[in-house]
Amino acid sequence: MSLEENKQQETKSYIDSTLDPFNSGFLLPTFVEYYEEIFQRSNFLTKKQYDRFLEQIRLKLPIAFRVLETSSSKSLAMEFLVDLKKELNSMIDLDKEFTGELTQFEWYPNKTAFQLNAYPQQLRKNKKYFALRKFLREENERAGLSRQEVVSMFPPLCLNLEKGDKILDLCAAPGSKTIQLIELLKQANEKGNEKTDEGFVIANDVSSKRCHTLFHRLKKVGEPNLIVTSYKAQLFPNLLVPLDEKLKKQYEEEIDKKFKKKIEKENEEKKEKEKEKENENENKNENEKCLKKPVLFDKVLADVPCTGDGTFRKTNKEWENWSPKLGIQMHDVQFQIVKRGVELLKPGGRLVYSTCSMNPLENEAVVARLLNYFGLDTIHLVDPKTLFENKFEWKKGMKKWKVLSVSYKNKGGKSKQKTVDNDNENDENNSKTTRPKNLTKEEEEKFFAGGGRVVELSKMSILKGEETKNRKRNTKKVIWFDSYDQVPERLHEHLPESLFPPSEELGNQMELDKCMRFLPYHFNSGGFFVAILEKNVNHPTKKYQRKMYKKDQFFNEAPFYNISQLIKNNEIENTNLDDLLLKPLQLNENFPKESVYSRSKKIKNILYLGKGISQIMDYSGDYLHIVNGGVRIAALDKFSTRFTKEGLKSVFPYTKRKLPIEKEDLKVILTGGKSREKHAFSEKLQKQLEKLGNGPIIFFYNNQNYSHLISAMVGKNRIAHFIEKNDKMLILSDINKED
Repeated sequence: MSLEENKQQETKSYIDSTLDPFNSGFLLPTFVEYYEEIFQRSNFLTKKQYDRFLEQIRLKLPIAFRVLETSSSKSLAMEFLVDLKKELNSMIDLDKEFTGELTQFEWYPNKTAFQLNAYPQQLRKNKKYFALRKFLREENERAGLSRQEVVSMFPPLCLNLEKGDKILDLCAAPGSKTIQLIELLKQANEKGNEKTDEGFVIANDVSSKRCHTLFHRLKKVGEPNLIVTSYKAQLFPNLLVPLDEKLKKQYEEEIDKKFKKKIEKENEEKKEKEKEKENENENKNENEKCLKKPVLFDKVLADVPCTGDGTFRKTNKEWENWSPKLGIQMHDVQFQIVKRGVELLKPGGRLVYSTCSMNPLENEAVVARLLNYFGLDTIHLVDPKTLFENKFEWKKGMKKWKVLSVSYKNKGGKSKQKTVDNDNENDENNSKTTRPKNLTKEEEEKFFAGGGRVVELSKMSILKGEETKNRKRNTKKVIWFDSYDQVPERLHEHLPESLFPPSEELGNQMELDKCMRFLPYHFNSGGFFVAILEKNVNHPTKKYQRKMYKKDQFFNEAPFYNISQLIKNNEIENTNLDDLLLKPLQLNENFPKESVYSRSKKIKNILYLGKGISQIMDYSGDYLHIVNGGVRIAALDKFSTRFTKEGLKSVFPYTKRKLPIEKEDLKVILTGGKSREKHAFSEKLQKQLEKLGNGPIIFFYNNQNYSHLISAMVGKNRIAHFIEKNDKMLILSDINKED
């Protein structure tokens, strides 16, 4: 067995022997030493604060969640949680060993954010949490709450959403912040006397697999003004929309030609005609470019990939992969992502940059590089006090930090460091130190004269408690650089200047202290970093426009077809939109029929997209990598069209095929099979159904605390419902509480 394999086996056996690592002082020595240098030696934290930081990060992460504003049972959920809060907090007074305090955060809009001072294992085992455990399970099933770390709630709040905002979430998975953005946009749209459904959210992620998981989570919210795309965030393309409302008819003509030419192309057999078609397309594309403009977003969220050392309280597995050099590796990717975000931001728009890392190389260094790249006349940091003053505490951003050198190897595999004598009398150990190989005396003198330090850093894997003192530590000597001037020229490529803090004068102009740092002891949560940036109103946007890309041939997601255009271009035979959708569901004239789509020309499911998203789909959909979007409002088969569960909220205001249902009739539906005979229901309901006629229907049941929408089909003698098993149990649970 090799030396490396021995180390891996040693680490594994040590982890396996740790029964409860968090409560046993579970910390990586390298991590402790690294952040001691970053936080304590730089005077960013006092000794007391740093000890508090280490103490808190050893503990398991408590449970935090939000009650969703879109929940049909919001008022009931809030009432339950407020009562439970009083009950649990009274138990603390009676039992000193019980620490399960439930905190309601006053600073969150409508006070819908909560945190329980207990971790999931305690929630499952302790009988005192039985009611809460049942509540969390039920609300999660009905999409009534979102599990989310407290510090993770801040980036969407910092965007300060307004009516009709166009929002881009560049790195959206797993989706808790995207759900929050949808919520906040809805709240903004409903403020004041004039309500609107303008604005949209585009959720992007690089992984198609994560995008599918993301949309599966988002579709429970039932938001038509949403699409999920799959791109590398730093390569997100320009989206196009109509330039002017006056040109709408001209656009429609262009789209008509586009579909007709597609049909012609499929029937063409001769190469000469294909060449003519290509020439026509080139001319057509030139005309389309004149009619379109790129979308610039009002708000952009860049919650970028990071080393994630602020999330170590969630799981101990992350400790095995952590290394100080990871911050250097992530720095450029993070900058490229947030740079693209600024390019896509409209003048006067706001971007929030965030990470779940505590490393300044991923946080302040990226922000400083961004400000330096665009210039302070283009973007600037916003003071978070304008949003959160006197509501809670945070640490201001760092103005100075150090950069750690890492191991370098030459072609022969030998270390590019060699030992030299250090004659510095102030050296605590007065021992040998290291410097990069072939470093000249002038460079060495410059390094030490500039305050450069050489220290020992642990290579040891995970340790706990008292064993840290007794176990032999495997260490290596590393160099801390205070400034870029200390870095030997040979290392400039690996340690670029952007990793280092700006000069004092430039740093004061950048005002990096306006960034927000959350440490684990602030909210008994994880570590987090947030920077709020705004683009100046007079910023020229054309300079940063990115060309459109052709759709990747390996992107296999089904396209979105505008059903109105398919019918207009005779791509669907013997049908029209009235027969397909409007008449079966009895949708009124206010329903936006131009915004319905299908993922196939053989229509089985009908999707509804909001106005803003619909425009993007029509004019940019050909080249966009769209995984999914909108809301499925109807399902079709050979015999009928029916309402779908996720689209009930969207079509409810437009359809005439809806009836209120009494509790007893609702119980008849829920306690039977998939269908029940009509005579099992009350005479009142039977008369209403007879008047309405057979076909799809929405039953709605309203209570003071919650409401339910149910999709059903009325036949000649029976009524069939489309309620999933879990939903049936939830509705029964709700109506039984009334009794």
